Amino acid sequence: MVVGFAEVAFLFSAAIITMALTVVAGMGGGVMLFAAMAIVIDYALLIPLFGAVQSGGATARVWMFREHIHYRVLGLFLLAYIPCAALGVFVWIQLISLAEWQPYIKMALAVYIVLFVFFGRSLRVPPSGAKRLMLSGGALAGFGSMTVGAVAPVMAPFFIALRLDKKDFSGTWAVASFIASASKLPLLYLVWDRLEVSHGGLIFVLFAGSFIGAYVGKIFFDRTSENFFRRAAFAFLFLIACKLFVWDGAHALMTGNADVAAMSAAAGQRGGE
Repeated sequence: MVVGFAEVAFLFSAAIITMALTVVAGMGGGVMLFAAMAIVIDYALLIPLFGAVQSGGATARVWMFREHIHYRVLGLFLLAYIPCAALGVFVWIQLISLAEWQPYIKMALAVYIVLFVFFGRSLRVPPSGAKRLMLSGGALAGFGSMTVGAVAPVMAPFFIALRLDKKDFSGTWAVASFIASASKLPLLYLVWDRLEVSHGGLIFVLFAGSFIGAYVGKIFFDRTSENFFRRAAFAFLFLIACKLFVWDGAHALMTGNADVAAMSAAAGQRGGE
Protein backbone atom coordinates (compact mmCIF):
# COMPACT_ATOMS: atom_id res chain seq x y z
CA MET A 1 0.00 0.00 0.00
CA VAL A 2 1.59 3.25 -1.18
CA VAL A 3 1.11 6.24 1.15
CA GLY A 4 0.29 9.44 -0.74
CA PHE A 5 1.09 13.08 0.03
CA ALA A 6 -2.33 13.78 1.59
CA GLU A 7 -1.97 10.84 3.96
CA VAL A 8 1.55 11.91 4.94
CA ALA A 9 0.41 15.48 5.64
CA PHE A 10 -2.49 14.21 7.74
CA LEU A 11 -0.26 11.93 9.81
CA PHE A 12 2.46 14.59 10.19
CA SER A 13 -0.09 16.95 11.75
CA ALA A 14 -1.40 14.15 13.93
CA ALA A 15 2.14 13.35 15.14
CA ILE A 16 2.75 16.94 16.26
CA ILE A 17 -0.58 17.26 18.06
CA THR A 18 -0.56 13.89 19.75
CA MET A 19 3.05 14.12 20.93
CA ALA A 20 2.36 17.56 22.39
CA LEU A 21 -0.61 16.08 24.25
CA THR A 22 1.57 13.23 25.47
CA VAL A 23 4.12 15.61 26.97
CA VAL A 24 1.49 17.85 28.59
CA ALA A 25 -0.67 15.07 30.02
CA GLY A 26 2.14 12.53 30.39
CA MET A 27 0.36 9.94 28.22
CA GLY A 28 -2.53 9.38 25.82
CA GLY A 29 -1.29 10.88 22.59
CA GLY A 30 0.22 7.65 21.34
CA VAL A 31 -3.14 5.91 21.15
CA MET A 32 -4.56 8.83 19.17
CA LEU A 33 -1.65 8.69 16.71
CA PHE A 34 -2.04 4.92 16.47
CA ALA A 35 -5.71 5.41 15.54
CA ALA A 36 -4.78 8.02 12.94
CA MET A 37 -2.20 5.69 11.39
CA ALA A 38 -4.72 2.85 11.35
CA ILE A 39 -6.85 4.88 8.93
CA VAL A 40 -4.27 4.69 6.13
CA ILE A 41 -1.93 1.80 7.04
CA ASP A 42 -2.66 -1.93 6.89
CA TYR A 43 -2.63 -3.82 10.19
CA ALA A 44 0.36 -5.95 9.18
CA LEU A 45 2.51 -2.80 8.90
CA LEU A 46 0.76 -0.69 11.53
CA ILE A 47 2.46 -1.93 14.69
CA PRO A 48 6.09 -1.95 13.44
CA LEU A 49 5.71 1.45 11.73
CA PHE A 50 4.04 2.85 14.84
CA GLY A 51 6.98 1.65 16.89
CA ALA A 52 9.42 3.37 14.57
CA VAL A 53 7.52 6.66 14.79
CA GLN A 54 6.99 6.60 18.55
CA SER A 55 10.67 5.91 19.18
CA GLY A 56 11.42 9.45 18.00
CA GLY A 57 9.09 11.22 20.40
CA ALA A 58 10.05 8.92 23.27
CA THR A 59 13.74 9.67 22.68
CA ALA A 60 13.08 13.40 22.87
CA ARG A 61 11.15 13.02 26.14
CA VAL A 62 13.88 10.81 27.65
CA TRP A 63 16.42 13.54 26.90
CA MET A 64 14.26 16.35 28.28
CA PHE A 65 13.55 14.54 31.57
CA ARG A 66 16.82 12.56 31.84
CA GLU A 67 17.53 13.88 35.34
CA HIS A 68 14.24 12.55 36.72
CA ILE A 69 14.39 8.88 35.66
CA HIS A 70 13.91 6.09 38.23
CA TYR A 71 16.10 3.36 36.77
CA ARG A 72 15.47 0.82 39.52
CA VAL A 73 11.79 0.38 38.76
CA LEU A 74 12.54 0.37 35.03
CA GLY A 75 14.85 -2.60 35.51
CA LEU A 76 11.97 -4.59 36.98
CA PHE A 77 9.70 -3.41 34.19
CA LEU A 78 12.18 -4.59 31.54
CA LEU A 79 12.70 -7.94 33.27
CA ALA A 80 9.04 -8.83 32.76
CA TYR A 81 8.68 -7.01 29.44
CA ILE A 82 11.19 -9.03 27.38
CA PRO A 83 9.74 -12.57 27.68
CA CYS A 84 6.14 -11.36 27.30
CA ALA A 85 7.08 -9.31 24.24
CA ALA A 86 8.58 -12.45 22.69
CA LEU A 87 5.27 -14.24 23.27
CA GLY A 88 3.45 -11.25 21.81
CA VAL A 89 5.49 -11.46 18.61
CA PHE A 90 4.29 -15.02 18.09
CA VAL A 91 0.67 -13.93 18.56
CA TRP A 92 1.18 -10.89 16.29
CA ILE A 93 2.30 -13.16 13.48
CA GLN A 94 -1.02 -14.99 13.79
CA LEU A 95 -3.01 -11.74 14.01
CA ILE A 96 -1.60 -10.48 10.71
CA SER A 97 -3.99 -12.88 9.01
CA LEU A 98 -6.68 -12.70 11.72
CA ALA A 99 -7.25 -8.97 12.12
CA GLU A 100 -10.92 -9.60 13.00
CA TRP A 101 -9.79 -10.33 16.57
CA GLN A 102 -8.75 -6.71 17.12
CA PRO A 103 -12.18 -5.26 17.99
CA TYR A 104 -12.57 -7.73 20.85
CA ILE A 105 -9.10 -7.00 22.18
CA LYS A 106 -9.71 -3.24 22.12
CA MET A 107 -13.11 -3.52 23.82
CA ALA A 108 -11.59 -5.57 26.64
CA LEU A 109 -8.81 -3.01 26.99
CA ALA A 110 -11.38 -0.20 27.18
CA VAL A 111 -13.21 -1.92 30.06
CA TYR A 112 -9.92 -2.25 31.92
CA ILE A 113 -9.18 1.46 31.49
CA VAL A 114 -12.63 2.53 32.67
CA LEU A 115 -12.33 0.38 35.79
CA PHE A 116 -9.02 2.02 36.59
CA VAL A 117 -10.29 5.56 35.96
CA PHE A 118 -13.21 5.08 38.35
CA PHE A 119 -11.58 2.89 41.00
CA GLY A 120 -7.86 3.46 40.59
CA ARG A 121 -7.75 6.54 42.79
CA SER A 122 -8.45 4.39 45.85
CA LEU A 123 -5.38 2.28 45.11
CA ARG A 124 -2.69 2.57 47.78
CA VAL A 125 0.63 0.95 46.94
CA PRO A 126 3.15 0.48 49.78
CA PRO A 127 6.87 0.71 48.95
CA SER A 128 7.07 -3.08 48.82
CA GLY A 129 4.39 -3.06 46.12
CA ALA A 130 6.54 -1.27 43.55
CA LYS A 131 8.18 -4.54 42.51
CA ARG A 132 4.86 -6.22 41.90
CA LEU A 133 3.56 -3.20 40.01
CA MET A 134 6.50 -3.04 37.62
CA LEU A 135 6.62 -6.79 36.98
CA SER A 136 2.89 -6.88 36.26
CA GLY A 137 3.00 -3.73 34.16
CA GLY A 138 6.01 -4.95 32.21
CA ALA A 139 4.37 -8.29 31.44
CA LEU A 140 1.13 -6.74 30.19
CA ALA A 141 2.95 -4.02 28.25
CA GLY A 142 5.30 -6.50 26.61
CA PHE A 143 2.51 -8.69 25.31
CA GLY A 144 0.21 -5.80 24.41
CA SER A 145 2.92 -3.81 22.66
CA MET A 146 3.30 -6.55 20.05
CA THR A 147 -0.41 -7.28 19.61
CA VAL A 148 -2.54 -4.21 20.31
CA GLY A 149 0.24 -1.74 19.47
CA ALA A 150 -0.48 1.34 21.60
CA VAL A 151 -0.01 0.18 25.19
CA ALA A 152 -0.08 3.47 27.12
CA PRO A 153 -3.47 2.56 28.69
CA VAL A 154 -2.00 -0.75 29.87
CA MET A 155 1.21 0.73 31.25
CA ALA A 156 -0.18 3.94 32.73
CA PRO A 157 -2.05 2.56 35.77
CA PHE A 158 1.06 0.84 37.08
CA PHE A 159 3.26 3.91 36.74
CA ILE A 160 0.61 6.26 38.15
CA ALA A 161 0.24 3.97 41.15
CA LEU A 162 3.90 4.60 42.01
CA ARG A 163 2.82 8.11 43.08
CA LEU A 164 5.79 9.85 41.46
CA ASP A 165 5.75 13.63 41.12
CA LYS A 166 5.16 15.18 37.71
CA LYS A 167 8.75 15.34 36.47
CA ASP A 168 9.82 11.97 37.90
CA PHE A 169 6.78 10.34 36.36
CA SER A 170 7.44 11.92 32.96
CA GLY A 171 11.09 10.88 32.89
CA THR A 172 10.44 7.30 34.01
CA TRP A 173 7.41 7.02 31.75
CA ALA A 174 9.42 8.29 28.78
CA VAL A 175 11.96 5.45 29.13
CA ALA A 176 9.19 2.86 29.44
CA SER A 177 7.55 4.32 26.34
CA PHE A 178 10.84 4.11 24.46
CA ILE A 179 11.19 0.44 25.42
CA ALA A 180 7.66 -0.29 24.21
CA SER A 181 8.28 1.55 20.94
CA ALA A 182 11.81 0.45 20.05
CA SER A 183 10.99 -3.21 20.72
CA LYS A 184 8.59 -3.12 17.75
CA LEU A 185 11.34 -2.24 15.27
CA PRO A 186 12.52 -5.85 14.67
CA LEU A 187 9.01 -6.62 13.38
CA LEU A 188 9.88 -4.62 10.26
CA TYR A 189 12.15 -7.47 9.21
CA LEU A 190 9.22 -9.90 9.29
CA VAL A 191 7.13 -7.74 6.93
CA TRP A 192 10.01 -6.49 4.79
CA ASP A 193 8.41 -7.74 1.58
CA ARG A 194 5.30 -5.60 2.22
CA LEU A 195 7.15 -2.32 2.67
CA GLU A 196 7.23 0.43 0.03
CA VAL A 197 9.65 3.32 -0.37
CA SER A 198 6.85 5.65 0.77
CA HIS A 199 6.79 3.92 4.16
CA GLY A 200 10.42 4.94 4.76
CA GLY A 201 9.55 8.54 3.98
CA LEU A 202 6.53 8.31 6.27
CA ILE A 203 8.68 7.16 9.19
CA PHE A 204 11.07 10.08 8.67
CA VAL A 205 8.25 12.65 8.45
CA LEU A 206 6.44 11.35 11.53
CA PHE A 207 9.72 11.03 13.39
CA ALA A 208 10.27 14.74 12.78
CA GLY A 209 6.68 15.52 13.72
CA SER A 210 7.08 13.66 17.02
CA PHE A 211 10.18 15.69 17.92
CA ILE A 212 8.41 18.94 17.07
CA GLY A 213 5.36 17.93 19.07
CA ALA A 214 7.50 16.93 22.06
CA TYR A 215 9.10 20.37 22.27
CA VAL A 216 5.79 22.16 21.71
CA GLY A 217 4.33 20.12 24.54
CA LYS A 218 7.29 20.93 26.79
CA ILE A 219 6.44 24.64 26.52
CA PHE A 220 2.95 23.98 27.87
CA PHE A 221 4.22 21.35 30.33
CA ASP A 222 6.16 23.92 32.33
CA ARG A 223 2.99 25.98 32.73
CA THR A 224 0.77 23.22 34.13
CA SER A 225 0.17 22.52 37.81
CA GLU A 226 0.47 19.13 39.49
CA ASN A 227 -3.31 19.00 39.97
CA PHE A 228 -3.99 19.79 36.32
CA PHE A 229 -1.47 17.16 35.27
CA ARG A 230 -3.27 14.44 37.26
CA ARG A 231 -6.72 15.43 36.01
CA ALA A 232 -5.55 15.62 32.42
CA ALA A 233 -3.99 12.16 32.67
CA PHE A 234 -7.23 10.57 33.92
CA ALA A 235 -9.31 12.51 31.39
CA PHE A 236 -7.17 11.27 28.51
CA LEU A 237 -7.42 7.70 29.77
CA PHE A 238 -11.22 7.90 29.90
CA LEU A 239 -11.47 9.43 26.42
CA ILE A 240 -9.16 6.75 25.07
CA ALA A 241 -11.35 4.04 26.63
CA CYS A 242 -14.46 5.47 24.97
CA LYS A 243 -12.72 5.63 21.62
CA LEU A 244 -11.41 2.07 21.88
CA PHE A 245 -14.74 0.57 22.95
CA VAL A 246 -17.17 2.51 20.76
CA TRP A 247 -15.23 3.14 17.54
CA ASP A 248 -12.45 0.56 17.40
CA GLY A 249 -14.56 -2.16 19.01
CA ALA A 250 -18.32 -1.99 18.66
CA HIS A 251 -18.38 0.09 15.48
CA ALA A 252 -15.81 -2.15 13.80
CA LEU A 253 -17.82 -5.24 14.70
CA MET A 254 -21.09 -3.77 13.43
CA THR A 255 -19.46 -2.59 10.23
CA GLY A 256 -17.84 -5.94 9.70
CA ASN A 257 -21.11 -7.79 10.29
CA ALA A 258 -22.92 -5.46 7.90
CA ASP A 259 -20.31 -6.17 5.22
CA VAL A 260 -20.66 -9.91 5.73
CA ALA A 261 -24.44 -9.67 5.54
CA ALA A 262 -24.24 -7.63 2.35
CA MET A 263 -21.87 -10.11 0.77
CA SER A 264 -24.13 -13.02 1.76
CA ALA A 265 -27.17 -11.26 0.32
CA ALA A 266 -25.33 -10.53 -2.90
CA ALA A 267 -24.22 -14.16 -3.14
CA GLY A 268 -27.80 -15.31 -2.59
CA GLN A 269 -29.08 -13.05 -5.35
CA ARG A 270 -26.48 -14.38 -7.77
CA GLY A 271 -27.38 -17.93 -6.82
CA GLY A 272 -31.04 -17.31 -7.53
CA GLU A 273 -30.41 -15.89 -10.99
